[in-house]
Amino acid sequence: MANPQMMKMVAPAASMGAAWATRRAISSGYQKVTGSEPPRHDAADVPLRRVLTYTMIAAIAAAVVNVIVLRVVANLVDDHTDEASE
Repeated sequence: MANPQMMKMVAPAASMGAAWATRRAISSGYQKVTGSEPPRHDAADVPLRRVLTYTMIAAIAAAVVNVIVLRVVANLVDDHTDEASE
């Protein structure tokens, strides 16, 4: 298992990768459900309500995934620290 410092350096990269994958999944799901591309914030022809709804869902999903990844890494660091002290 990697040392705690290495895990702390890897955590942000893992979090960014997970957030990217989450956004891709949300975009793909949106496209399958609606049959259209996800709305962009600068698309004037898309109703504001649709843009805000999509943005909120994507942001909440990314935040949840971020918390999960950071907690998993923290638990791995704690487990490694406990094993090293025994």
